[in-house]
Amino acid sequence: MKKQWNFMLDQGGTFTDIIGIRPDGKIISKKILSSQKSSNYNPISFGINQILNENKIYENFPISKINIGTTIGTNTLLERKGAKIILCVTKGFKDNFVIGNQKRDNLFSRHHERKEPLYLKVVEIDERISKGGRTLKKLDYIKVRYQLKKNYNLGINSISIALINSFKYPRHEIAIKSIAKKIGYKFISYSSDVSPMINFTARGYTTLADNYLNPIIENFTKKISNLYTNCEINYMQSSGFLSKKKNFSGKTSILSGPAGGVNAGIYLAKKNKIKKIIGFDMGGTSTDVWHFKGEKEKRLETKISGIYIKTPVLNIYSIASGGGSLIKYKQKRFIVGPDSAGSFPGPACYRNNGPLTITDCNLVLGRIIPDFFPKYFGKKRNQKISEASAKKKFSTLLKLVQKDYPQINSITQLAEAFIDVAVENMCSAIKKITSHKGFDLQGYSFLIFGSASGQFACKVAEKLNIKKIFFHPLSGFLSAYGVGLSKIGETFEISSEKTLNNKNIKLSINSINKVIKKKYS
Repeated sequence: MKKQWNFMLDQGGTFTDIIGIRPDGKIISKKILSSQKSSNYNPISFGINQILNENKIYENFPISKINIGTTIGTNTLLERKGAKIILCVTKGFKDNFVIGNQKRDNLFSRHHERKEPLYLKVVEIDERISKGGRTLKKLDYIKVRYQLKKNYNLGINSISIALINSFKYPRHEIAIKSIAKKIGYKFISYSSDVSPMINFTARGYTTLADNYLNPIIENFTKKISNLYTNCEINYMQSSGFLSKKKNFSGKTSILSGPAGGVNAGIYLAKKNKIKKIIGFDMGGTSTDVWHFKGEKEKRLETKISGIYIKTPVLNIYSIASGGGSLIKYKQKRFIVGPDSAGSFPGPACYRNNGPLTITDCNLVLGRIIPDFFPKYFGKKRNQKISEASAKKKFSTLLKLVQKDYPQINSITQLAEAFIDVAVENMCSAIKKITSHKGFDLQGYSFLIFGSASGQFACKVAEKLNIKKIFFHPLSGFLSAYGVGLSKIGETFEISSEKTLNNKNIKLSINSINKVIKKKYS
């Protein structure tokens, strides 16, 4: 058998974790920053090259496979850094995706602030198909072409199409897609293809998110393909399956990174005969928690940054409380997150004059040993993290806090106060997926992974009265490990409005098979 390298990795918001299986079978792990000042920096190729350079004997052996999990989709949505797109909707529904489903995150807030919509402009299409499939208003092809051409000439080359009742009768969407393609639009997402499900609002949001992210995803996968032309490359999807570049899209990328952690956690639980487990993945930007009791939990819809995305995903609950989460003191309150310092400038201790974070709290409390931390800091990117930088900023913050709380008389007390807030946030997240749904935490094991999880595991487990903590040797790389364990697969959806009986179940299965054949033809 030909000896080759295999790589599996998870590109997070702060760190990229890489595991290499050397040609002799030895496991090599490497943790590097996900971003640096240099515009040419690519954490995937940088990390793989480092592993190859450090293993000179095997440096020239070919790479057989690279499996990749990434948070690029989630981060793009959170930061609103996606493509400029126009949205085509049935006339009269221009404001539908501003109104949304009218759910407010904070019901008692006096002022409801909406996030910016994903689209740049809305084009109303004067068309209508009834719920039974009858054409009530014909499509004016000349007018549609004029509307689309006008926006294309403004430099917009991404278009989302979501029309009323098109999940069942997509002929007008397909016609508009054809017109857009002839005009020259490069990225076209239409709802009857992206999410052929009943519910216009959810279907439209999903199409928007897919279109908003696709240029970013395509750019990401194209760079990887250009760097590694002679090996198999697979991408982790939110559903827990790997896919090829062709089927890795905006809507399937949302929970790409955390999904690998779920697969790894369940694999390890079964291997160690653990039947009930809470997954606790704390990285640099966020904490992801999930629940397992005999079967993998999934949901059909997820919400990211105010956008509801209708696609099968693993049931992962995320909160903005990671090692890089900013700590703030406002209105006599101690606040952790949701903003993160990221890789750059990073926490105060990263030597880039960054803000105070949870990492800085753990550093001044002695829970992080600088000698064991990666040495990527300072002007030459070869120094340890700086405890002095963190302490200096804590001293300034302490003077402000003491005006309201004179009993806090040291920076360690102050750091501990922020740690308590972070622990409370994490416990609340775990309760939402367990005790709030009727699961008793007695008898559960606490599987911890992610770079920052070891610093919080005991405090969180103690507060939740969980007696057993499962800590794997590769805990800092478990999402990458899970990406390597995952299998290739796809999920498909259709809406079926029929009486539930054996005949109609067979018809629905035949409809799904047609969708699959169309997708792979």
